[in-house]
Amino acid sequence: MLHDAGFAIVATRGTAEAVQRMGIPCEVIHKLHEGSPNVVDLIEDGEVGLVVNTPTGSGARTDGWEIRGAAVARGVPCLTTLSGGLAAARAIVSSARGEGTVTTLQDVHGTRRLAPATPPTAPAQTA
Repeated sequence: MLHDAGFAIVATRGTAEAVQRMGIPCEVIHKLHEGSPNVVDLIEDGEVGLVVNTPTGSGARTDGWEIRGAAVARGVPCLTTLSGGLAAARAIVSSARGEGTVTTLQDVHGTRRLAPATPPTAPAQTA
């Protein structure tokens, strides 16, 4: 989906192999402990526009912490579930095609307030 829309896909070896088996070209990048270049290097160099990081296992969780930290520090969106990644990919592709509109969750659920709520009053001070 994203590759077909012109985006490059980068992943560590195991994920890249799974993506490639689906017929999607994918560049293989090092895990953090394998040295550079790795995904944190790419994020810090401004070469990553979206991170989908779904860590499992203790080593992956440590890497995930560093990956998410680098993404947040540079304003790169970071998703931590495959369902979130798929939803984002669909939205990105739809937006690139000029399809659809953005709707807030408040509008979807009818909970948007028309006027701001009145702030609570402070309790009276006693001496």
